[in-house]
Amino acid sequence: MQTRTLTPRPTTPITVDVPESDPTRRALRAAASRILDAEGFAGLSLRRVAKEAGVTTMGIYSRFGGKDGLLDALCLEGFERLQAAQRALPQTVDPRADLRAHARVQHDVAMAHPAHYQVMFGRPGGFRRSEASEQLAARTFASLRDAVSRCLAAGALNGDADEIADAIFALVHGHASADAAGHPRASSEARLDAALRALLRGYALS
Repeated sequence: MQTRTLTPRPTTPITVDVPESDPTRRALRAAASRILDAEGFAGLSLRRVAKEAGVTTMGIYSRFGGKDGLLDALCLEGFERLQAAQRALPQTVDPRADLRAHARVQHDVAMAHPAHYQVMFGRPGGFRRSEASEQLAARTFASLRDAVSRCLAAGALNGDADEIADAIFALVHGHASADAAGHPRASSEARLDAALRALLRGYALS
């Protein structure tokens, strides 16, 4: 009996050279974003997105390479939103207060668009971020690390900037994930702020 060889599923989105200004690409991404916000990852099918955008499913393949490419576009959208929120934060004379505000932005973005946040960090359905998404994710983390470095330079914290930024990210991510999932003991903003203050006190004393 002849053995059929199965082609492995790509682990990262296929790159398709279609400009962001392409009207059909924009319509598809907008439709996918609306469905993701309203129904979550479970409601996001290629047929549903294509119907919402008024095109055939072939339009998704020709502009995104498939579902992973479409998810990556939504992932980029989420990180662009986070980066814009980070850049909008004012810088005050209190670097620790600024750092807490910086951390809360991640939680706010997650709560406003929980399904996007799942795509950004949860990798649903085996999805893996593209190199472009990884680079943008790294820039949002660098923004958090820069806020930590400002505290270190002012003597408000002690330790390694990457280690502290990692700890803050993990704390906020845990709260955001619990809140987004509707956990019965999900954190309020006050509890998140209290947790951030406790974490930063530990690094202030170290």
